[in-house]
Amino acid sequence: MGQTFVVEASRVTWTNSGVEIVILDLEGSQYFALNESGCELWPLLVDGTSRDDMIAKLVDEYKISEDVAAHDVDALLDGLLERNIVKVADGSS
Repeated sequence: MGQTFVVEASRVTWTNSGVEIVILDLEGSQYFALNESGCELWPLLVDGTSRDDMIAKLVDEYKISEDVAAHDVDALLDGLLERNIVKVADGSS
């Protein structure tokens, strides 16, 4: 199954505006907005999820290829990990 990624809940707060999810990095005082596909993935990240589950969600929701979904998931994870908004869950391989 691979690594599990989870939101750094103590570091961020967020709201769903109905159109996008807006995330506030409490430590960096920066706002981030997630697009439509990011909004589909955010609840998974809040609960803790794998890259593979995120890819499957996009493939199912948008009927796109696994390669396209993997590219989108990797871009999202890279950005969120770089900003310390998500982390690899403890005990994750």
